[in-house]
Parts: sequence; C-alpha cells; structure tokens
Amino acid sequence: MPPSRAPVPPHRLAAAGAGRRGSDRTGPRAASEIARDADLRIIAPRDFFTIEGAPVRTTRKESSRPADCRLPLPGTLLQREWKGRTLLVEVLPDGFRFEHQSYPSLSAVALAATGTRWNGLAFFGLIGKGRKEQSRAKE
Repeated sequence: MPPSRAPVPPHRLAAAGAGRRGSDRTGPRAASEIARDADLRIIAPRDFFTIEGAPVRTTRKESSRPADCRLPLPGTLLQREWKGRTLLVEVLPDGFRFEHQSYPSLSAVALAATGTRWNGLAFFGLIGKGRKEQSRAKE
C-alpha cells in the first residue's frame, strides 16, 4: 500500500494546474512552503496510541516535576544503618522501593522505616554534613 499523503491545499492545486512551476518550487524554499501548508502534528493526541485497547500515555503528566539532581539514577540502591537494622532502598524512575512497597519520596521511606518524620535526603546521606564527610573519607 502506498504511503498516505497530506491533502494538497486548493491554491497549490490551482498553481500546479496553471503551470506555475519554476525555480521557486524547488529546493529548501519549496519544502518549507509545503511544510507550512501541511497539517502537521509534533505530538500525537492523548488517545492516539493504544495497546490491547488501553490508552498509552504519549506526554508527561501535567504535574510532573523535573528530576532532582541530588537523587541518584534509577536502579541505585541506597543503604542506611538504623538502630541495628540495614535499610535498603531502590531508586525507581518514579519513586522508591523499600521492603516490597513503593513510596513517592525518600521522606516517606524514612517515615515508614523509623516512625519519625525526616528529610529523606539528609536521612540517607545525600545532603548535609554526612555527605561531605563521606566524600572526604573516599579521597
């Protein structure tokens, strides 16, 4: 089956029929004119893609925030000793996994693990005094 083409606007058909083809109809200028006339979409409509009838998200969530540069890459394991217990947390693309449960933030993980509200980044040594001491110890 031949590839489908965008409909040609009537004024282009009239120009082609009148024999107005010349140097202005070739090269980059002609390509940009055609592109301006075409009904192009850069992003697919929200309900365009489906897998087995279920819609697939083609754009980010409106409320999504940019990734925090203080967080390690997804797949990283964070380890913390707490009252004789070793806490292991896996960094996920959209949150964190601790003891087979997902959490939206490190603060939520720290609360679940300790029962006390903590700044999650500080609790796991990703900011603050503890991190500076760790980096000095490695040097």
